[in-house]
Amino acid sequence: MIAGESPLAFELREAAGEAGWAVADPLEAQELASPFLILDLTGGEEPEAPLQGAPQAICVTAGSLAALDPGGSAVGFHALPPLRSSRLVELTRGPDSAESAARAAERFFQTLGKHTLWIGDTPGLVLGRIVCQVVNEAAFALGEGLGSAEDIDAGMIHGLNYREESSPGRTRSASTTSSQCSTALMLERGRSATEWLRCCAGSDGPGGWDASPGRLL
Repeated sequence: MIAGESPLAFELREAAGEAGWAVADPLEAQELASPFLILDLTGGEEPEAPLQGAPQAICVTAGSLAALDPGGSAVGFHALPPLRSSRLVELTRGPDSAESAARAAERFFQTLGKHTLWIGDTPGLVLGRIVCQVVNEAAFALGEGLGSAEDIDAGMIHGLNYREESSPGRTRSASTTSSQCSTALMLERGRSATEWLRCCAGSDGPGGWDASPGRLL
């Protein structure tokens, strides 16, 4: 089950389907067997149906796992968009996170061809925090008149080998992945890098853990 309407949620649905998973939304899942894993990308908003009956992994873009699931059994995850180009999915757990949720999350993202890494709990995890700093510096440069959005793009793409579709200065268009917001647009609206991150928004499990694509997600 994948809950949420963010660009990352749509990318995960597409990737899971391509990997052979039967993907359901919360309403559809009520009529089906218990899912293998629940991916919560609602950002703390009330889902259209209860998210229960299976191990859970919560996207920690909107806050830390501790803040989004205090005392709960879920694990947290984060991936940088566009998902198809990302090779790493970061995972985090709390003191009450269930081992079943940890194993299910690892196995699921592995079937998508992603490497997983367990790190400490914080909003956006490590890569998200790094990207926010990049976006902030790009915003400062643009705001101080040191260069245009196009100049920032050129430096990021040609100087740092940043993916063109992910450059912080790149203007979003209808023909490109909607998970990216332009720095210039953020500045016009007074948005922070954290809000940009919200717009964006493998290792094998233990032996004997059976989680094959084709099972209900």
